[in-house]
Amino acid sequence: MLLEQKRTLAEQEGITFTIQAVPIAEWLFDDSDTCSLLGNLLDNAIEACMRMDENANKWISVKIENQKQLLFIKTENSVKEAPVMEKGRLVSVKGDKMRHGYGLKNVERILNKYDGTIAYLSRDKAFQIKLLI
Repeated sequence: MLLEQKRTLAEQEGITFTIQAVPIAEWLFDDSDTCSLLGNLLDNAIEACMRMDENANKWISVKIENQKQLLFIKTENSVKEAPVMEKGRLVSVKGDKMRHGYGLKNVERILNKYDGTIAYLSRDKAFQIKLLI
């Protein structure tokens, strides 16, 4: 349901949104953690697309699958420019830095709770986040 809500929001903003997901036999995560994790990742992706020029090719791709008894989540989206990294962490580009940047901190907190990992990759006007939990 959350994925469909985010897809609708993205498409209203002119963003192409694709989802590849396989049924997960046993979901081991709290609903609130799942919503926070996916919600923050997708909100950031939508916001990044909205910062692009009006006529730019804006897109988001989400992939969710099992990999060797672990959950693999990958979000990838178009970007105007590569995100800023500092000490291995993403830095918010939003104006008021005191009120922003909590989304990815929540993602990291959830990953720590479930012993998960995160990896970032930026290339050719695209940004990718991979989670393995």
